[in-house]
Amino acid sequence: MKVELPAAGSRLIRGGQVVAPLLILALAFALRVHGYNFDDGQLLQPDESSIDQTAQSLGCCLGNPQTTPPTWPNPLSHFFMAAHAPYNPYTFNYGSLPYYLLAGLSRAAQALGRTIPFLRGWQAAGDLVHINWIGRWLSASFDTASLFLLYRLAVRIFERAVALLTMSLGALTVLDIQLAHFYAVDTLLTFFVLATLLAAIEVATTNSLRSYILMGAGFGAALATKSSAFPLLIPMLGAAALSLSRSTSSSGLNRPAGLTSEASFAARIRSRLSVAATPQRVQDPFSSRLNLALTGLLSAMLAALLVFAVCEPYGIIDHSLLVANVKQQNAIIVSHTLPLPYTLQFAGTTPYWYDLKNLVMWYMGPALGLTACFGLFWSAYKVLTRRAHASQLVLFLWVIPYFLIVGAFWAKPARYLLPVIPLLTLFASALLVESIRGFRGRLRLLPVAVALVVVLCTAGWAVAFEHIYSTTNDQVAASTWIYRHLRPGTPFATEGAWDRNLPLCLPQPGGCPSGYGSYQLNLYDPDGKAKLERLVHALTHDRFIVMSSERFVDSIPRNAPLFPLTARYYQLLLAGRLVVTRKVAELELLRLAESLGL
Repeated sequence: MKVELPAAGSRLIRGGQVVAPLLILALAFALRVHGYNFDDGQLLQPDESSIDQTAQSLGCCLGNPQTTPPTWPNPLSHFFMAAHAPYNPYTFNYGSLPYYLLAGLSRAAQALGRTIPFLRGWQAAGDLVHINWIGRWLSASFDTASLFLLYRLAVRIFERAVALLTMSLGALTVLDIQLAHFYAVDTLLTFFVLATLLAAIEVATTNSLRSYILMGAGFGAALATKSSAFPLLIPMLGAAALSLSRSTSSSGLNRPAGLTSEASFAARIRSRLSVAATPQRVQDPFSSRLNLALTGLLSAMLAALLVFAVCEPYGIIDHSLLVANVKQQNAIIVSHTLPLPYTLQFAGTTPYWYDLKNLVMWYMGPALGLTACFGLFWSAYKVLTRRAHASQLVLFLWVIPYFLIVGAFWAKPARYLLPVIPLLTLFASALLVESIRGFRGRLRLLPVAVALVVVLCTAGWAVAFEHIYSTTNDQVAASTWIYRHLRPGTPFATEGAWDRNLPLCLPQPGGCPSGYGSYQLNLYDPDGKAKLERLVHALTHDRFIVMSSERFVDSIPRNAPLFPLTARYYQLLLAGRLVVTRKVAELELLRLAESLGL
């Protein structure tokens, strides 16, 4: 007997399909903006601080990007003169789009503050601290919007249950939450990567010109955000190839396998009606589809070029600087032929394994990380054995090449993996939902329990991590302690350049008293007589050694052949021998320096 839901029940279900994603997005956004001023306006993340300063300098005085005028100059003023153009960021370590977005929003906020009386406080949006806050809200917004794209992608390839679970787990993923608290372009890059892949899925299934253009536009925006988006060409070409391999009966109108039964049935009916009404499309020769694919790819490349030219015009006008910056970043990050202090921490790390280990242990959490790995292999098996819709191959053509490229880098910051983590979450969700559907009766309780454990563990991981933003930042707390417990003029040493020296100048009244200058050891300088003299001076005259972070103590002992004297200093420090036997430690350092010829 056929049972029909009453109209009110159908409306309730449809309403729930809209409300549930909105609630998840609201939760995700709240987690990402909670405690956005966690560092008390200190701009402690160096990449973020550099982006803020560059954004502040845009639209600035001709030939002098160091001062900020109150108004925007003419956009066409010296536009093609790279050395004097006011909107040239003069750096291409990142794409220009993040700079322009941040600068535009901060200037728009200033304009609103000058125009609307109750928004008068927004006139301060042009200073570095407020630009930093705007950037963090922008980063949180893009990361939340990425979840919506991920939801659309999951519905397109799998089904709504997978999409909702993917959104939920993505909202709780720790690395996403952390990076949304910084404006360091990776959240923007992930958004444009997902937009490009979503359009590529449409290309693979419909072969429509509109999908090609959207795919190219997303690719251009991703390139204008970060050059590491270049491997997107692989899934783009793969999507075009898949559009040629579709069966002629589909005619670009069928939905992928894995949809809900109602949607799949409707898709099949529409496809058959289309075939019956337009039989000439069924007989469309391969050459016609090939011409359409080639035309689409050409349109995609033109769209990418146009978007890139608009979002990063000086990447074309000042292309020599772009090439030079990309080469420099490759030498620093990829090959380590240009070693810098902030990449020394990766000495001794194993390519690929380092990223995989941290992905499971920290970035996603053990429960979600392991499930994502199993889901990746399971989905790959299904694609290779043709048990899944071929459009899933588009996702693998991004995840696998990107990881093979990035995992081989010398430098392995966590944020480099962000563009693939949403898709790993998608594979994990697909595995969990498919496991639940694959069992019957009481046996279904097992995969349900596993899915529940993964969700609860991931939520617990997120709640534990969110505690960071509910407490005072360590460096701010240490600065407060120094001001309260050390008298002005107390001699103390800090580790020196390439880290923030404490105490910080705090924004509250009385938070930046005089008399707290430190003796800087500059421990990243090459070992030599000058460094030896500084260490001996610190042991002899200073009462405290203030360590702002683990940057020095974690990286220098890893590079003992480069810093034998400094590595020994840290060994003595961590063993407590510098505290209780300063003279013995001083003599030991002197003997080591003598043996090294210093």
